Amino acid sequence: GSVYKHRGKNGDVWYIQYRYKGVRHKRAVGRTKKQAEEALKKIEADIVNGKFSLPQQTETILFEDLATEWLENYSRLNNSPRQYKLNKQRLDLHVLPHFGKMKVGDITSKRIEVFLATFKDKLENATINRIRALLSKILNDAVRWDYIPRNPVKGIPKLKEQQKDFDFYTKEEAVALLQHAEKDLYPVF
Repeated sequence: GSVYKHRGKNGDVWYIQYRYKGVRHKRAVGRTKKQAEEALKKIEADIVNGKFSLPQQTETILFEDLATEWLENYSRLNNSPRQYKLNKQRLDLHVLPHFGKMKVGDITSKRIEVFLATFKDKLENATINRIRALLSKILNDAVRWDYIPRNPVKGIPKLKEQQKDFDFYTKEEAVALLQHAEKDLYPVF
């Protein structure tokens, strides 16, 4: 681990940074380097002796509860009604059947990759990427809300999406469209 200083509005604050179970953690400790060094030594000793546990026990929330909280407290407020409905549909149809009864802290990058792979022959890559993005957004907010220390979707690459060719009108099709356009819509076309 390490200690470092961050200069804030209210003066210097010392932070500690350490790794636990492969995940980097950091937190503010106090106003002096000595406080930070002592806190880090205690955590490192507890990790070595098997006595360390993360201070937040909120990892036990079920994903279905997190998803409901996210829909009501984030998506309903920040997304359009159409996007909110899409988010709810994707959760209900794809994500909750797989992760709903799982504790948020038990959702790993590998589990997410296996989950996304189940759609490979059923859905377009673009749709799989939207499901991945929704899951990532929910888990990003779970980190922000201190439910989990990190987002397990980070590092999982998006799938390559096939670009659809744009089908331009031929000259004859464009003329036919304009001939049949209503007078009010003619300038638009």
